[in-house]
Amino acid sequence: MCYIKAKEILPMEVIELIQKYVEGEYIYIPKKECNRKPCRSYLCSY
Repeated sequence: MCYIKAKEILPMEVIELIQKYVEGEYIYIPKKECNRKPCRSYLCSY
């Protein structure tokens, strides 16, 4: 997982909306459900 500056990818309106809830903190934005790998897909299947 890498960190990306919000100002580099989000419109200012979105940043201002997020700042109503959290300011100066790191937040995690999960992948969409359709992009997730199935649970334990990293394990070898025997």
